[in-house]
Amino acid sequence: MIERKIIDIREVKPGDMAKIRGCEGLYEVLSANRTDPVTKLGVDFSFISQKYVFVRDSEFEYAIRDIKVPTEPGIYRDCIGDEWALFNDGTVVQLRRYEDSIESFAGCGRLPTSRAPYTRVDCSHE
Repeated sequence: MIERKIIDIREVKPGDMAKIRGCEGLYEVLSANRTDPVTKLGVDFSFISQKYVFVRDSEFEYAIRDIKVPTEPGIYRDCIGDEWALFNDGTVVQLRRYEDSIESFAGCGRLPTSRAPYTRVDCSHE
């Protein structure tokens, strides 16, 4: 799992951990209200009397999201439809389709988090 830092409050989702100006630590985001002109996050502040408070844009610094990327060898399709091969030795290669063949495009050390979520491609031949 890899962490992603989110600096645009409009991208924050429930389950992310938010850093609030003037507060120490990170707090779990319970809701995100985007219907108001100003985005507000419902945040768990269980260390004080209220368990749930709203945080406005001006109070938001950033949020952290755990991004799950595959670690098991296999072929995976990313969020935009590109396919990647993950090998036993940890090598990752982006695959490109050309008519009836598949060619490798580029190798790297891990699947890019910016392309999550990934779905496993079934490569069984029947």
